[in-house]
Amino acid sequence: MLQRIARFWRIGFSLVALALLGARVTQVIDVTSHYAAMAILLFTGVMIRKQASGLSFARFAARCLADIRRLMIALARLEWRVHCSILGKFAWMNSSVDDDDKVFGFTKAVDYQGAFVLMLLLALVEIPIAHLLVYCFIEDGSSLLLHIILAYLTIYGLIWMVADRRAVGHSSHRLSSRRLLVRMGWRSSMDVRVQDIRGVTLLQSSLGAWAESKAIDRRDLTVVSPLDAPNIVLEMESRDTYLSLLSVKPIPRYLALFVDEPKLMKSAVENVMSGQQRQ
Repeated sequence: MLQRIARFWRIGFSLVALALLGARVTQVIDVTSHYAAMAILLFTGVMIRKQASGLSFARFAARCLADIRRLMIALARLEWRVHCSILGKFAWMNSSVDDDDKVFGFTKAVDYQGAFVLMLLLALVEIPIAHLLVYCFIEDGSSLLLHIILAYLTIYGLIWMVADRRAVGHSSHRLSSRRLLVRMGWRSSMDVRVQDIRGVTLLQSSLGAWAESKAIDRRDLTVVSPLDAPNIVLEMESRDTYLSLLSVKPIPRYLALFVDEPKLMKSAVENVMSGQQRQ
C-alpha cells in the first residue's frame, strides 16, 4: 500500500513538474520571440533615423551614443529612486505645497493593493518550485549558478514590487489655485499650470472608445494610473515637460488619470479654471 502511494506521489509530482517546465519553456519561447521582434524593430527604426537624418555614419553613431548615455543615466536615477522607496526615503518626490492644496488620491478605489498581494504570493510560491525544478533536472555543476541567478532575480523583483507599492502609496495628485501637481511614485511627475488646462471630462466608457469618438491621436494621450482604467481626462495646452519613467517628455495634450473621486476632482478643477478666468 505504501509503495503504491509513493508511486502515485512520484507520478503526480513528475506530471506537475513537467507541466511547470512546459510552462517555463513556453514563457522562454514567448520572451525570446518578443525580444527578437523588439530587436528587429529597433534596428529598423535606427536605420530609418539614419536615412532621415542625412548624417554621416560617424556623426550618427555619436548621436546614438549620446542617446544611450542619457538612457543609462535615466536607468541609474530610476534605480536610485527604487532603492530610496524600499528604504522609505521619498525626498526626491517631495515638492513645495500651497496652503489651498486639494489632495486627490488613487489607491482607495483601486485594485492595486489586491494585485500587489497576488503578485507577491505568486512570486513566493514560484520560488521553491523553480529551485526544485533546477534540482531535479540539472545535475551538473551549473545547478549552483542557476540557483544563485534565480535567487537574485527573485529578490530583485520583490524589491521592485515593494518599492513601487511604497512609492505609489505615499504619492497623490494636488490641485491649488495655481497648478496641478501630478505624482505617482517614481512612474510619473508632472507640474501643470492651471492656466494651461483647457477642459476636464469624466470618462463614462473606456479610454479607447472615448479617444476614437473624439478622433484623438493616441500619441497625444498619456495615462497616469496605478492599475485601473482612468476615469477622468484633462485637456491641456502647455509647452512644458514632465518626468516619465525613464525620460523627460513634453506634457501631453490629453492627460488621463485614475482618482478615487473623479467627480470631486472635476468640480475642483472647473472651479479653479473659472477663478483663473475671472482674474
